[in-house]
Amino acid sequence: MIIETGSSNRSTPERRGFDARAVNLWKKLHHEFNALMEEEHRIVEQQIDGDNLYAYFTYRQAGELAGFWLEGVASESFAARFELLATEGGVALGAPKGTSPLSYWFDRFLLDLCANKSNHLRMCSGVAGFVERLLEASGLYCARLARRSLEGTADPAATPESPVAGDSVEERSERRGALMMPMLRTKGWTRSRWAAQAGVSKNSVYGYLRGERNLSVENRQALAEELGLKPEGVPD
Repeated sequence: MIIETGSSNRSTPERRGFDARAVNLWKKLHHEFNALMEEEHRIVEQQIDGDNLYAYFTYRQAGELAGFWLEGVASESFAARFELLATEGGVALGAPKGTSPLSYWFDRFLLDLCANKSNHLRMCSGVAGFVERLLEASGLYCARLARRSLEGTADPAATPESPVAGDSVEERSERRGALMMPMLRTKGWTRSRWAAQAGVSKNSVYGYLRGERNLSVENRQALAEELGLKPEGVPD
C-alpha cells in the first residue's frame, strides 16, 4: 500500500506538465459546453414555450446515483453531444474501471453543485431532484476544475483521501464511531445522508468511519459544518 503525502512530486516537470494538460482540458470542455449553451439559447428563442436543457436524477437509499435523464430543448442529437462532452469529462476525472464515465461525471458534478450550494440544483426530496440550465452549470463546473488544476489541487469531490498510517484500522474506527455515530443518530441521519448534506463522496465518509482513510481538509470542514462542529471536532 502506498501512502501519499501532500507534497509528493508537486514541483517536478512531469507534475507541472500534468497540471498544464488538465487545465487545458477543462478550459476546452468549458468552452465547448458554453458553445452548446449558446446554440441552445438560439433554439429556445425560436420556439414557443421552449425550455433549456435540464436533467432529472435519482439516488438510491444508500446514497448512490441511481440514474439521470435529460429533458428540455434537446433533440436526440443535441443530447448526444452533451453526453459526449460529459463522458470525456468523466474519463478525465478518472472514472474507476467498470464505472460508466458519463455516470461518474454526473455523480461528481452533482457533488460539486451541492458543495457550492448552486442555484442550478433543485432537490425534490432526499433522493431525487433536477439540475436547471444544465449546460451553464456544466461549464461552471469545468471552470472550477480548471481553477483547481491551476492551484495544483485535486477536485475534493472526486479524489479519495489517502490511506492512513499509525494506529490500527480497528482503533481508528472505534474512536471515530464512538464520537460521530451518536451525533448522526441524534439528527436521524445515516452515513449517506451526512455525506450528501455536506457534498462529500459517501465512500469518503464510509472509509473514514471504518478507519481506512483520512479526510481531506475540505471534506473535514464540510462534514463538521453539517454537524455544527469545528473541523477539529471531527476526530483523526
